[in-house]
Amino acid sequence: MKDKIRQYFDSLVVLPDKQWLEMEHCFELVSFKKGEILLDEHTTCNFIGFMNSGIVRFFEIKNANEKVTAFWFPGEFLSNYRSFISGRKSSHYIEALSDGSFWKLRKDDLFKLYDEFPLIDRLGRKMAEQLYLMVAQRLDNLLKETPEERYKILVDKNSRLLQEVPQYMIASYLGVSAETLSRIRKRIYTK
Repeated sequence: MKDKIRQYFDSLVVLPDKQWLEMEHCFELVSFKKGEILLDEHTTCNFIGFMNSGIVRFFEIKNANEKVTAFWFPGEFLSNYRSFISGRKSSHYIEALSDGSFWKLRKDDLFKLYDEFPLIDRLGRKMAEQLYLMVAQRLDNLLKETPEERYKILVDKNSRLLQEVPQYMIASYLGVSAETLSRIRKRIYTK
């Protein structure tokens, strides 16, 4: 799996082998079980992860209701990046929706690599830019697309999501009620 991490990194900044090896040594494989909380609310996020297997969700609880903000699958990064860069406590949880694992890179290790290797520092900036683009796209979808259009985008991007994630979580992610999601699905699949 570390090969996939390197392929992703190389698509942003090609690191010489020596620098990649220094970075590779900092990754730790962390296994998790379904239902396990990987980041708790009111805890500072001190890592960036790269999903190896399984599915996790990013959510917060407001007024006793869960609001799902993101799902992460193998090959994707996970973190509460706002907490990571600000050093503030998280207002969100990261929870495992299945058994799985991720490659964990601690903030202290990453910042040491930034100080030692300018190309890794540049890689960090490129990763931050990619995260910004993902968040901006999500915001655009919420502001400009109808719930049905958002559902179709989700199906096109993550068809596995619909099979492995409870419908109420998908509804929360889309910003609709479970009943509305049911009507959207019925309209789409009866056309």
